[in-house]
Amino acid sequence: MKLLKMTAAVFALVAMPVHAEKLGDILKSVSKESSATLENSANAINDAQQLLESGKQLKSGELTHLLVQRLGVTPQQAMGGAGALLQIAKTRMNPQAFERLATQVPDVQQLLSAVPALKPQSGLGGLAGKLGGLAGDSSIGTALTAVSIFQQLGMKPETMQKFVPVVIDYARGNTDEAIVGGLKAALSTEKK
Repeated sequence: MKLLKMTAAVFALVAMPVHAEKLGDILKSVSKESSATLENSANAINDAQQLLESGKQLKSGELTHLLVQRLGVTPQQAMGGAGALLQIAKTRMNPQAFERLATQVPDVQQLLSAVPALKPQSGLGGLAGKLGGLAGDSSIGTALTAVSIFQQLGMKPETMQKFVPVVIDYARGNTDEAIVGGLKAALSTEKK
């Protein structure tokens, strides 16, 4: 019995360094995996911060994303162009209907504020005001101003017509059909 206990004790002592060696390997492996996990976590946090920053810069959310994806424009062009169209709608729609649009469709106010100021050298900008004043219709001036804004943003005037169905579809997903109909009529280029 004593011999058995002694053999067990010796075996335990001999086996201990083997376990310690394996334990060291295990700890090194865990340490490497932990470092990789920490690095991945740090990268994920960095990516999330970059997304948050870009979200702060481009707060217009889904509509901006849709315009960028469907039309291949930049986020600034998407925001400014959508805002210019909403300015047209604001001048042509019933004020109560536009107010409902602005409260029901996300980011309308942000898009309106994203419209860049028209540069004075733009010939269409000055012409827009004069034509609108002569015709007694500020919506004509607003439409010409919108074309000037599209050009100022580096887009061709015909790009404005490509924005219209995307803006209308986006509104359709966020408000009732009566408001969408008013928006569609306001952005229509057909004579009324």
